[in-house]
Amino acid sequence: MNKINIFGRLTKDPESFTAPNGIDLCNFSVASNGRGKDKTDFFNCVAFRETAKNILTYCKKGDRINIAGSMEMNNYEKSDGSKATNWKCNVDYVEFVTTKADKETNTSKQKELEETDNDNLLF
Repeated sequence: MNKINIFGRLTKDPESFTAPNGIDLCNFSVASNGRGKDKTDFFNCVAFRETAKNILTYCKKGDRINIAGSMEMNNYEKSDGSKATNWKCNVDYVEFVTTKADKETNTSKQKELEETDNDNLLF
């Protein structure tokens, strides 16, 4: 069974494109903390159809995301003739954890509360 779960942050805004067969897709990359404190793993991902549309609509660089899918390996030849391997995650499931807009809204709400409640603090 080929399954992977990735929790991390988008490294850039998702990119939209349409496959030759007309299916809507989006490419994005997720940075996830590795097992060690100083290690970060980067995953190239592709989502299809409605999942792609939702990611494009609701996600931006820096947003936290939780995805599940399967890994796909592609072998190819570089322009210099050497062989290389590329891995990508085909996304089956996405959960939007927090977005930058959510963080900014929560931060501004928190500041607003702090400003209005400063006079009513009891120690």
